[in-house]
Amino acid sequence: MAGNALGALAAELEKIEPRYFTPLPGVCMKPGSEFQVLASPTKGPAEQQLRTALFDLMQNGQAHPYQQIVVALSGGKELAIALNWVT
Repeated sequence: MAGNALGALAAELEKIEPRYFTPLPGVCMKPGSEFQVLASPTKGPAEQQLRTALFDLMQNGQAHPYQQIVVALSGGKELAIALNWVT
């Protein structure tokens, strides 16, 4: 997706649900050069936005639908994500 189209998509998604682009206190992933991550230009670097963290966790997937993706956060807390498939 071209940079302008990606930026327009991010702007529209941010209007619908701005929390996807919540700034995080640290870097969650460094996008490779092979693709661009959907990020808001107004919320700081892409690698410090919630949507980038969720993308990074989900792209690595899970072995089974009933497993959660759990990440240890600083301060002793955890972030857990569960995905469900609907057929």
